Amino acid sequence: MTDYANDKGLDTVTVVDDKKVAAQFTDEAKEFLHESQNKLMKALEAMNKVLVGQDAVNKLILSSLLADGHVSLVGLPGTGKSLLFNNLGIILGMDTGRKTFTPDLDAADVLGSEILQTLEDGTKAFRPSLGPIFGGELFFADELNRASPRTQSAFLQAMQEKTVTIGNETHMLPMTFSVVATRNPLEQEGTYPLPEAQKDRFITEIKINYAARQYEDQFTKAATSKKMDTALATRKKRMAEGGEAVLKREHGDNDISIDPVFAKGEFLENQQLVAALPIGKDSFDRIGDIVHALRHGTENEMEDLTSDLKYGPGPRARIAFVKAAKAHAFLSGRLTVEKEDIVALSEAVLAHRMQLKQQKKYGGQTVENIIQEAVERTLG
Repeated sequence: MTDYANDKGLDTVTVVDDKKVAAQFTDEAKEFLHESQNKLMKALEAMNKVLVGQDAVNKLILSSLLADGHVSLVGLPGTGKSLLFNNLGIILGMDTGRKTFTPDLDAADVLGSEILQTLEDGTKAFRPSLGPIFGGELFFADELNRASPRTQSAFLQAMQEKTVTIGNETHMLPMTFSVVATRNPLEQEGTYPLPEAQKDRFITEIKINYAARQYEDQFTKAATSKKMDTALATRKKRMAEGGEAVLKREHGDNDISIDPVFAKGEFLENQQLVAALPIGKDSFDRIGDIVHALRHGTENEMEDLTSDLKYGPGPRARIAFVKAAKAHAFLSGRLTVEKEDIVALSEAVLAHRMQLKQQKKYGGQTVENIIQEAVERTLG
């Protein structure tokens, strides 16, 4: 058994012979693993009730969060990104914060700032006023690419170190803190491309397309019909309050009945569990082969592919790939990473960390095609 760790203090990955993975655990650990997998499957089922017809997308999102990563969701309006987030905190037992980004938004509007306050003794002093990013373990950055580059860059410390510096004070974010950001790929006016350094902090960038017709029929019916009991209950409440009461919508009301799966703080245990899982040497090497094959300028047998790239994935991509693959395998009921996990995650982990040469964009080539070809050649 070998421990691989980089010199910057990033996570240690235990690599073992593929056939010996299960033998690494005690009976107590195996019981914990079984219990954890059952709960995670329930969480995934709950997510599938919210984001209907997007089972593979939901699995990628949960795998990313389970791997203690940040997630970028790219999809057209109406694909359910906001709806999923509104229920994600309930499912995972996490508090949530949210901010919709606009071009005039300043970093202080998100992170917080120092404000001048009058103290009890009459003196005045600057005190930190924490922003919405401190709202909980999950922070929803809606349409992040509408913010200015300065505001976008303010997230780097929070995403990498899970801390925020306001004035001379550094404030800790929760251990399970994750950013779930959204981006509309169609609208370009009034938007700013994310800095490469920030894109690299997202463990995955997941594309959400429209659901198939059968699922669209299903949630359209649910969204356009109410039960008669609901109408009668509303009428009774109005009459009981004198006939002129204004009914306020309660926080969290929606047309989907979702119950919490995890208790508060419990998801952290599952993140730590997945982080402790070993990975088979064969899978570890295959992931490394793919990342290195796509790295522009690296000596490899895929120069016909890398020649189209302005740059390829860096070292952080491989770390993200291994962490997400372990989580994806665990969600699939396995303790070992298989080819199917690598295939399922390759585009989500790598595509946003690569860029085509400008002239190749007009020739019909795509980053996704290059990744698919590299995976096929590597895995056979």
